Order: sequence, then C-alpha cells, then structure tokens
Amino acid sequence: MNIVDEIDEIIKSITEILGGPLKRSEIKIVDRGCPHNPPKSLDGGAAVYMYIYSGTFLKVGKANKKSNPRFTSQHYRPKAAVSTLAKFLCNDEKWYKLGVNKDGSKVREWMLNNLQRIDIMIKCDDDEESKWITTLIEGIMQYKFRPKYEG
Repeated sequence: MNIVDEIDEIIKSITEILGGPLKRSEIKIVDRGCPHNPPKSLDGGAAVYMYIYSGTFLKVGKANKKSNPRFTSQHYRPKAAVSTLAKFLCNDEKWYKLGVNKDGSKVREWMLNNLQRIDIMIKCDDDEESKWITTLIEGIMQYKFRPKYEG
C-alpha cells in the first residue's frame, strides 16, 4: 500500500469509529511529490500538511481558513515564524552535509528539491468544524508517523 492510500485508510477508519467517515467530497489527499511545488492557497478550506525526507516524516501541521501563509509559504522561510520547518532544518547540523546551510539562504530551494509534501485538503463550510477535523487528522498523523520536528 502506498503512503497516500495508507493515509486515506487511516482517516476513513478513525473518523468512522468517531461518528462517520469524512465523505470523498470533503477530503482530498494531494501528493505533491519530490521535488514539489508549494500550494498557492487553501482554496477556502483547511488542510493538514506533511513534509517527508526519504520516508522519514519531518513535520506534520495544520492550517485553517485564517492561516493561509502557514500552509503556502512560512515553512520554507526560517525567519517567517517561531516553528517553521526551515528553521528546524537550519538549526540541525545533520542537514548541513545534505545541502542545508545554517544561514537559511538556500533552505527553501533545498526543501522544494528534496522533500516530498503531502497535503490533506479538507472542504468544510463551517470554520469551527474545520478546526475540529484538522486537529483530529493532524493528531492522528503525528501519532502514526512520529515526525522529527514538532514544537
């Protein structure tokens, strides 16, 4: 089973146990691949996003309607927010030998070329409901894949 099918199966199983599975019209899993292009917007919905390096999950996060920059661009810039993936990579010497530099000047390009990104897009008209759904799915994905950088 590939990773997208595994994620889909996990979401179906857990949401069914908790009151009914999300409908296909409410959820779409987008594997942006590696290399990848960052998404342009949340398209009015919400999302859970994952960054993966050679099968290792680095970051799992969520974005709701009011956090579009978090979803589209902040994780690629080390100084954009307190806990961006770019910042974690620049502060971890492990990545220097793979091409990440400490000053962060090339980290965005490195991330786009070396990380797989998977987005779980959630269509939900109710902003409050989307927060519950993204929180649930983010937690499930963090529990399952134990990403290296959370915080």
